[in-house]
Amino acid sequence: EQYLKRCMECLLEQKEFLTEIILIDDGSTDSSSKICLDYSRKYANVIYLRQPNAGPGAARERGLRIASGKYICFVDSDDIVDINVIGKMVNYAEETKADIVSANIAYLDETDSEMLETVSRLRIKPYEIYEVKKHPELIYLLRLFLWGKIYKKSLLINANVTQPNHFYEDTSVLPCIFSTAETVFHVDEVVYKYYRGRVGNTTGNYFRLQDLYLSMTEVMEYFHVNGKFEQYKLSLKILLNSQIRFLYRKLEKGLESQQIGQAYAQDLLEKMYQLMVDNFGSWLDTAKGKITVA
Repeated sequence: EQYLKRCMECLLEQKEFLTEIILIDDGSTDSSSKICLDYSRKYANVIYLRQPNAGPGAARERGLRIASGKYICFVDSDDIVDINVIGKMVNYAEETKADIVSANIAYLDETDSEMLETVSRLRIKPYEIYEVKKHPELIYLLRLFLWGKIYKKSLLINANVTQPNHFYEDTSVLPCIFSTAETVFHVDEVVYKYYRGRVGNTTGNYFRLQDLYLSMTEVMEYFHVNGKFEQYKLSLKILLNSQIRFLYRKLEKGLESQQIGQAYAQDLLEKMYQLMVDNFGSWLDTAKGKITVA
């Protein structure tokens, strides 16, 4: 509610190529529904749908089903898209025939005034077309956020991946989507501003880490079932390794702040270690017994 109007005004400024804005109200309990309804009544290209709370995955799936555009861009309601950048990214997509066009993002703090970090430290060259089959490392090099990119709608449909209704859902689906794409193009410009550090339930955030395990389990299952595992085996191993290290750092902070217990942290890490062993036989570069949570 607090940021929705600003987000909508940014989207309405996308004069070029933005044919429709689909607002999925996932069971909001504040005045968001009224705000969305007002915009849909005022603008012909704004479509408003309300559903019982089912999570962001279900909301995106519903929006994708009714979208009429050639390209899809996902935007969270509290974030900002710079003016006319969607049109710019569509131009890049049309010129390069890329299935996915990604761009840099910026992190902003909760005061809305300070840019904390620009995500541009990707180990790929901007403004070059990458064939995914020749560069399987793209499934972990590009940031695992659905936002900050545009996709051909046909790609999202052909990927045949169901967006899960749990946290870390982007981590679950993006490697699968990348593996279905033929080409990817990265733009070395900040086009999406993501707000982090909102005041909220930090304890809940630590317990949501178990969903990271679910996401990585879903990724491995997708690649096995679709016959892509061997082709992407090394990249998947590196991806899982990076997620285990991310998990380890988060759990350490939770233990230090005493918001989670040792048993929870150890059990979750053990599950992730076992996922590594089950799929790859061993750790990437460190013996399992040398990494503990204390």
